[in-house]
Amino acid sequence: MSHAVIPLVEVEPYADPTGYFQDAGIRLPQPRPDSRRPTVTDLQAVLADLDGFRVETSRTSRGLDIDVLRPDLSDWAVIWVTDYDGDDNAPVSL
Repeated sequence: MSHAVIPLVEVEPYADPTGYFQDAGIRLPQPRPDSRRPTVTDLQAVLADLDGFRVETSRTSRGLDIDVLRPDLSDWAVIWVTDYDGDDNAPVSL
């Protein structure tokens, strides 16, 4: 599977960054939980609430990759957890 990164230049024009995702047709869970240094458990709970997407998680040499994909692969994203030490309840960096 290949990976992509959303350049900040695409998100920066939005006063509220959630506008980028809403314009892309991604429905965000409400209420939105605090996004500062979430735990892997927090990430998994929020991603499980996304309708129409599947979530695949894999350990890598960098930490943890969380792939969020539509079943037909028309839309997808990767969340890179860079300081994952195996503790799903410890705050992590994205």
